[in-house]
Amino acid sequence: MSLKKYRSDIDQIDQKLLELLNSRADIAQKIGREKSRADMPVVNQKREQDILHRMVGLNPGPLKDRDIIDIYKQIIAACREIQN
Repeated sequence: MSLKKYRSDIDQIDQKLLELLNSRADIAQKIGREKSRADMPVVNQKREQDILHRMVGLNPGPLKDRDIIDIYKQIIAACREIQN
């Protein structure tokens, strides 16, 4: 496969990732509203640790588990931020 084709494939994947990340953020906003109504704190350390553990368990590679953790910590932080 050519470099041009690989880059095109990455561009398509990036577009899908962006759509999925924004869908996740939309749901996080809804969760934030529910937490606010229920007078619950935004941060739920157990839930966040469960997500990280689950994603590492699902990781088939080639990304290292540490990379998955770092990526998901950023995703969780961004979604937490829009829950305020």
